[in-house]
Amino acid sequence: MAWSPAGRVSSEGWRPNDAVAAALFALFYIYGIFVDDGRPVTLNDDVIKSSVFTYLMFSSFVIALVYLGGRKPGQVFGFVPAGLWWKLGLAIVCLFLTFPLVSLLSQTAELVWKSPSTGDEMVQYLQGKLSIQDAIWAAALASIVAPFTEELIFRGFFYGVAKKYCGSLAAMGTTALLFAAIHQNPPAIPALFCLALGFTLAYEITGSLWAPILMHMIYNFAQVALILWFPEWIPKS
Repeated sequence: MAWSPAGRVSSEGWRPNDAVAAALFALFYIYGIFVDDGRPVTLNDDVIKSSVFTYLMFSSFVIALVYLGGRKPGQVFGFVPAGLWWKLGLAIVCLFLTFPLVSLLSQTAELVWKSPSTGDEMVQYLQGKLSIQDAIWAAALASIVAPFTEELIFRGFFYGVAKKYCGSLAAMGTTALLFAAIHQNPPAIPALFCLALGFTLAYEITGSLWAPILMHMIYNFAQVALILWFPEWIPKS
């Protein structure tokens, strides 16, 4: 597919019932944000493993929805291997270009917030004392399962549908804001919003969802590696 100002992500093929499904799915996420009672969530190995199952269910839902619409997920989300290596290489370049701004926003937000971000529940879980098996499960969830599922949902599904009915800019902004908000970590919202915009731009530039998936995986793995292997590099509050 040749490049055009509209990007390489096609919004054709999404139907009104897809928009309804996306809206209900988004409301599910929003509900989870507002019903949070502020009490800390205690993660353990059972919760981590059930989260892997839940993420896989979400991915299966989106893929099944595409199949039921008479389309092939490989074509809809750009999973086909044609030109894959240059797309993945470009994804890494996009991540390196996005990261300085993400880092700047993160540090600025912490100064404004008067304290460093404590991270979400997964970050706090990884900072605890874990067995090797628990660390592997948590790392797999954070670095592989979650990035794939979240990109499939937010960039592949939400953005694709919203682009058809709202236009690229509105779709990009709303999906990035929702992505940032679901992490329920206020100091990190500006950085996560910027990161999500970078993911979407990489998706539009390459036309392949593999690009933001790879970016997301590398970013999360870097965070996991920092917490597990180089905790002394993490600023103390």
